[in-house]
Amino acid sequence: MKSIALFAILICLSSFDLFAWSSLKDFEKNQSKYKALFFLSHNCPCSKSHIEHIDSLKKAFKEVSFFGVATDLFEESNEKEIQAHYQATNYNMPIIKDTAFHLVEKYRALKTPHVILLEKKQDQYEVIYTGGLTNKRHFDSKSVKFLQENLAELHAGRNVKYRRGKSLGCYIRRLWWITL
Repeated sequence: MKSIALFAILICLSSFDLFAWSSLKDFEKNQSKYKALFFLSHNCPCSKSHIEHIDSLKKAFKEVSFFGVATDLFEESNEKEIQAHYQATNYNMPIIKDTAFHLVEKYRALKTPHVILLEKKQDQYEVIYTGGLTNKRHFDSKSVKFLQENLAELHAGRNVKYRRGKSLGCYIRRLWWITL
């Protein structure tokens, strides 16, 4: 009898979806002094090569709130695949499903991975860095870590070293009616 009850519980848990998309409102409600917004794609090898680096930054700079933005074109045929990727990948941060591309357009993100670093000044956020995480498409070949160096400067009480960095990676596809 116990094994039947355990089996029923396991079936229920296996069908329970532990991954939940974060919302734009969650991002806007967050009142951290610093926020890092990462534009990602489930099928971009450049995004995938930076996952461990993003996770290490999140662990090292706890005063910064990290958010991911799924820039994928969500269609009925691929929605489960995209969600499975973000669920299985170890981003360790909320992932915003920005189907209307509000954040992509607002911050003019061009490629993935692209990062926006925001600083709260009085009641508004100001972009203090925009661009790539590093100076290469693939993390293993980088020689400059733009975001890491900027976060270290902020952590030390100084201004960011870089205001812009070239974003290298996969282009963010846009819906034609959004860009009109």
